[in-house]
Amino acid sequence: MSVLLYKQRFRQPNYKDTPACNYAHVRYIARRRGVLKNEGMGHGLFGKLEPGEMEQYDTWKEVASHIYHLSKEGKNIYRSLISFERSTARELDLTNQEDWRRYVEAQIATIAEKNGIKIQDLGFACAVHDERHHPHLHVVFWDKSQSVSKNFVHKSVPNSIRKQLIKDTFASRIREYYAEKDIARNAVREITDKEVKEFEQYIKEIRPKEYERIKGWFETFDEDAIYADPVYGVFSDKAMLPLVQTLFEIKDLIPKDGRIVYKLMPPEVKEKTDDLVIALLKNNAGLRRAVNRYIESKMNLVKLYGGNKKYLSGKRKEFQKEAERLIANRITRTLKSLCQKERHNRFVKEERRYYTEQLIIELLEMFSRLSYGNDRRFEDGQKAMSTELSKQARKELYLQMKDKGIEP
Repeated sequence: MSVLLYKQRFRQPNYKDTPACNYAHVRYIARRRGVLKNEGMGHGLFGKLEPGEMEQYDTWKEVASHIYHLSKEGKNIYRSLISFERSTARELDLTNQEDWRRYVEAQIATIAEKNGIKIQDLGFACAVHDERHHPHLHVVFWDKSQSVSKNFVHKSVPNSIRKQLIKDTFASRIREYYAEKDIARNAVREITDKEVKEFEQYIKEIRPKEYERIKGWFETFDEDAIYADPVYGVFSDKAMLPLVQTLFEIKDLIPKDGRIVYKLMPPEVKEKTDDLVIALLKNNAGLRRAVNRYIESKMNLVKLYGGNKKYLSGKRKEFQKEAERLIANRITRTLKSLCQKERHNRFVKEERRYYTEQLIIELLEMFSRLSYGNDRRFEDGQKAMSTELSKQARKELYLQMKDKGIEP
């Protein structure tokens, strides 16, 4: 299993677009593909706006609007995330939304206390994303009594929350670990930070691949790229409506029979798809940044082996084309899904917009994941190159990198 991962941040209250970004964040966590939905609803948002029982909100817009107005008042809206590797979630019996609600109820006091918020002044909204490898919980929270905006929270706060969550979540497993090491521990003895650190290291060593996979997603995905765009705003009509229209125009052009694969599509479908790729990159600064980061991560791998200016310029163009092909293929996957869904119902306006937004989010996540993988390979290559390698050793390293899809 993997250790528990915790992340916390907030958007500066004095930024002009903070209220809109916080609104969009709530929409994202409530409606994202893979969210565990409230019964009979199209979203998965639950929590407490006021003291009392935790509730499933009737509409995400109610909560998003509430948070929007709190942001306008200058209150900090904190975004936190708790994530486990899939096998860990199963071991903890976190398999449905009800299980996660109980988990939140047990742990939310820790998040409030470490952030200096009295439990009676805490408001929060949550959603669970049931990802294949890393199911995770989003918690948006705020202090209802806050009168002065904060521009900084020391990194020791989320670190302290993570350690306490590990202590509470894995108490029995930590004690079992020390018992197996023949270090007798009293059953009621308080678990220290030192023990948490040792337990985390133990987990990383026995499941290194799983830990690196979840850590990579956790650290590299830029969620603000989803909302903040300096030109077009937060999924604004100006940015989204042309994309929605083009995506569904392509869907209507796809033949009813045959495989839905980009390279097998009729010329007019390919042309329209290529136009949509260009429009996506033009209208979304966040996606452009994600693609540029992906290209740079590929270029770093190439530069390990050198190359003249002309060669490197050619590789950059090649990787740009490669990124565009990846986008086109992801569009095709979305179109295939839409065609399958349409057999059962026609898409209303709001659904069309939703599926187009999901496409953009998936593209951002995809390039973030690929860039992280390239960065790790680059670090491995750097370590290898730092030693005095023989020509044969360098050749073997070249072949290894080529096998992983890196061909300088």
